[in-house]
Amino acid sequence: MGPQGRRWLYLATATDPGADAASTSDDTHRIAFGYSRGPDPRDLGPGWCHYAFDTDAQLGSPGSKDLEADPRLGHDDAHLIFGTNAYGPDGFRTARIFFTTKPGPVALTTCPERPPVPGWAELKSARPSLTGCTGRLRVGCPRPATGERDARQLRVDGGHHGVMQGRPVVVSVSAGHAHGPYKPVRAKIELVEGLGVDGDAHAGSTVQHRSRARAHPHWINLRQVHLLGVELHEELAVRGLPVEPGVMGENVLTEGIDLLGLPVGTTLRLGPHALVELTGLRNPCAQLEGVRDGLMAAVLTRGEDGNLVRRSGVMAIVRTGGDVASGAAIHVALPARPHQALEPV
Repeated sequence: MGPQGRRWLYLATATDPGADAASTSDDTHRIAFGYSRGPDPRDLGPGWCHYAFDTDAQLGSPGSKDLEADPRLGHDDAHLIFGTNAYGPDGFRTARIFFTTKPGPVALTTCPERPPVPGWAELKSARPSLTGCTGRLRVGCPRPATGERDARQLRVDGGHHGVMQGRPVVVSVSAGHAHGPYKPVRAKIELVEGLGVDGDAHAGSTVQHRSRARAHPHWINLRQVHLLGVELHEELAVRGLPVEPGVMGENVLTEGIDLLGLPVGTTLRLGPHALVELTGLRNPCAQLEGVRDGLMAAVLTRGEDGNLVRRSGVMAIVRTGGDVASGAAIHVALPARPHQALEPV
């Protein structure tokens, strides 16, 4: 139920059979959506408004017969936002995002005509920002798939712990000899088993963080590799705090993984060889405020329970060495249960 509109919402995919009922080759694949006229959903007939549209015709490519599947529904005060995966004869082809207007909180006596349903790329200034019912940003602005790699990254995949999209990838890699928040972006980095990133200031078997190394020089280094999700970059940009890869000190910028939601001991294979194991959360450093005013406050917040929420990425140790470069696939493996949530290290 949409708390802003006091009505129930639904989204589904539908198929209209073609002339040959025994074949699906000439079927029309559609998106069906609708909402209840008021807060009571039990009148499934006239109590609901039902609509549908042909996505291929909507996008100006009628007759392509792509199969729409994996529907996802989002909404804000005034809009319904639809996401689907499109499959062609050779399998997954691209992800699609549409949006349309949503009626206000007043109960409807009749159903209005179906509103326009533009694709995300069709309207620039008029498209809604993706925020939750409280106004807090939920996800960064999606971008339409323009190629095979973009399509893989945009794919919506549900039910997998920590995996937000169909095929997680490395966006960029960084390493720097000097301590500080900024690490230059590299074409590739080399992970060294038991040490970290070759040539990086935090590489070593014992702790390399300067203040910790002075107090406890023999502590094991649980912070050999810093990983950060590009989804945070996208959120920060929408909030007027744009940052570039490497400026928050990450070694590996990922896409398609909820890093903060993974448990201790999760392993990530980065490319064909390198393997890292998550040890904990990165504690945001006050030096981030020198990168951009307001950045520290954006990545160190408090949850509804009043506890600190650290959002500046996760730390890992290197289990298997190897080169890692932009575009490398990431494979996630969870540890045996029971799982332990990540804590600052």
